[in-house]
Amino acid sequence: MANIMDKFTQFLEEKLMPVAVKVANQRHLAAIKDGMVITLPFIIAGSVFLILGNLPIPALANFYKYNAVGKIIAKWLSYPVDVTFNLLGFIACIGISYKLAQHYKLDEISSTILGVLAFLLVTPFHNGIPLPSMGSGGLFVAIIMSLFSFLIFFIIWEVLEQLSLLLLCYFSFLRANSLKKLVN
Repeated sequence: MANIMDKFTQFLEEKLMPVAVKVANQRHLAAIKDGMVITLPFIIAGSVFLILGNLPIPALANFYKYNAVGKIIAKWLSYPVDVTFNLLGFIACIGISYKLAQHYKLDEISSTILGVLAFLLVTPFHNGIPLPSMGSGGLFVAIIMSLFSFLIFFIIWEVLEQLSLLLLCYFSFLRANSLKKLVN
């Protein structure tokens, strides 16, 4: 039995690990992973309040259900749950945009703002803020819009960088020519 497990482990290390390392080192997937990790404290905080509001103690459940003070406490305990779970997509969008800019060593704040604006642009607003679209229902949209907005940001950043180098060379050429004319 140990021989089979050794062969299986060796197979995994030789064949699967190089592929897994390449996937783990891919910038976009690493940014998605790191951006999603940013949501974990919010998920944990919301889960704590969810557990406190739904403890499996019959006396406490009756207190929350039938007592006026218990209803108020239960309502207060539901607010953090609603806020944290209904903003997961929004928080993930912020984290993914920020981490992607950090991987490429670009301006994190501008990338984050563009990612959030792109996410809000495709979020349907009818009567107020659509919290379900900002939460786990909008998580896939948040990932796509973070990647798409960063792609546009990266292209514009590169074009402006090349343009600034071109203009620097051009103005250096003009300055050199004007100095030649002054000397002659």
